[in-house]
Amino acid sequence: MANLNSEGMGKFYDDKNFPQGFHRSGDFTRKQADILTGSGRLMSELFSGRRQPQTEDEQSFVDAFSGLKEALSEEEKVWKRYLKAIDRRNEYITFLACSQDQAAQSEENKKSHHIGYGG
Repeated sequence: MANLNSEGMGKFYDDKNFPQGFHRSGDFTRKQADILTGSGRLMSELFSGRRQPQTEDEQSFVDAFSGLKEALSEEEKVWKRYLKAIDRRNEYITFLACSQDQAAQSEENKKSHHIGYGG
């Protein structure tokens, strides 16, 4: 996808998963973050099916994420890394939410089973 043309599409941001930006996330090199920022909107639309491939490079990208071929181009590898980073962040958030729910339930159980001593 060396000739991926995302001109006029604007920059790509994912404030939900990367509120400090791709560059400051620690998940991407500077070059990878630049690729995501510059071409991420096009890659997102191709990946989600909101845009049909219009070039061989775009078709190659779609094929890589349809399981028809390996991710070989730099853009394909960066998008794959982006998807893994999102999964990792969502797993961490889910883990934290479950841990907090369990802690709250444990605290509730302690209160309901607490034996008071009358004076």
